[in-house]
Amino acid sequence: MIVLAFTVSACGDQPGPASTPTTSPKTASESGQWHVESAGQLGQIEAETCATEQFCIVVDRAGYVVSRDGRVTWQRGSFASDTTLFSAGAVSCPSLTTCLVVGTAGRTVQPAVAVSTDGANSWHLQQFESLGSSLNAVTCASESLCMTAGSAINAHRKSLVYVTRDGGTDWQSVVLDQNIDIHGITCWTTLLCSAVGYTIRDGTTALVALLNTTDGGLHWMSKTVSTPAGIGGLSCVSTGRCMSVGLSTSDIITTEPVVFVQEDYNHAFTRTVNALGVASLDDVSCGTPLFCVAVGWGWTGSGQNRTHRAIVLATDDGGTSWHRESGPANVTEVLNVSCRATLHCLAGAITDPYGYVVLSREVS
Repeated sequence: MIVLAFTVSACGDQPGPASTPTTSPKTASESGQWHVESAGQLGQIEAETCATEQFCIVVDRAGYVVSRDGRVTWQRGSFASDTTLFSAGAVSCPSLTTCLVVGTAGRTVQPAVAVSTDGANSWHLQQFESLGSSLNAVTCASESLCMTAGSAINAHRKSLVYVTRDGGTDWQSVVLDQNIDIHGITCWTTLLCSAVGYTIRDGTTALVALLNTTDGGLHWMSKTVSTPAGIGGLSCVSTGRCMSVGLSTSDIITTEPVVFVQEDYNHAFTRTVNALGVASLDDVSCGTPLFCVAVGWGWTGSGQNRTHRAIVLATDDGGTSWHRESGPANVTEVLNVSCRATLHCLAGAITDPYGYVVLSREVS
C-alpha cells in the first residue's frame, strides 16, 4: 500500500569536474576500452543504466547525474523534497522518458520508488508500507511493466515483490512463500522474470534462493540451493540464460569468487572464472546472449608490492571463457555495471586517492 506520494523536480547545476584519474594505454584490452566519464563530483555510486546511446543516468548517495547527449555532458539532479529524503539503490529506464529508481525514503526508512516520465527532469516519489527497510533491485520489461524487491516483508514476515503495470503509478504487492532478501531481479519478456537472494533457515543457516515467474510477476516459484556461499546481482538475456556473481565453496571454510551461469530456471548454476587474479566480484551485466561483463576487484603483484586493483572481466561466448579488460590505472574496484547490446557499458568505480567515478566501455 502506498502511504506517501509527491512530486519533486530535479535541481542543481552541472557539478564541477572531479579529479582526473590516470588512464591506461588504449591498447590494454582485448575487445573493449574503459575510460573515465566527466560526470563531476560523485557520492558512492549505487547503479547506472542507459536507455539509449544518448540517454544515461547514474544514481549515487547524493542523487543522480544524467546525460542526454551521449555522455558528452552530465547534469546533477536530486530526488529529495522539502519533507522526505530518498536514498537510491537501483535504477531501470525502459525508455527515454520513463525511469524508475528504487531505494528507501522517510524518517521510518521505508521502501520507496521514484518515477520519472519526463526523462529525469522531475520525479514522483512513492513510499510503501512494509516492515522491511529497502528496495535494492528493479527491472522493467516494458514502459508499463516493472517490478522491484529487496528486504520488504509483510506482517507475516513473508517477502514482497512490488509490481506495476502502468509505468509506476499504481503498485501491487505480491507475497512470496518465504522470507527472501532479494539482491537481483530481471525480466527478459513481459511474462518471464527471475530473481536471486538469500533466505534464512532455522535462524542461522543462510541459503541462496532462486525465484522465477512465468506470468509477469503475479505468482513466483522459489527454491533454495546450498552450494554457493554467496550470490548477488543478476542479468538475464532473451534466451532465458541468467548470470550472477558471488562466492562458491565446497567445504564452507574456503571460498572462491565465481560467475554463476544458469541456462534456465530448471537447470543448476554452473561456475566459471577460477583464476585471472580475482578476489571478489560485485556485479555482472549482459548486453547480448554472448557478451557479458563482470566487475569487482583483485590483487596485482606480491608481498609488499601487492596492490589492490579493479577487475573487469568480459566474455564473448556466454560465460564459457573470460578475459580481463584494463581501465584507468588508479581505479581500485568496480562496484556495478550495466551493458547494452551495442557492447557499450557504464560502471561505477572507486579510485585511489579515494573517490568515485563513472567508467564507460567503448568497442575497440
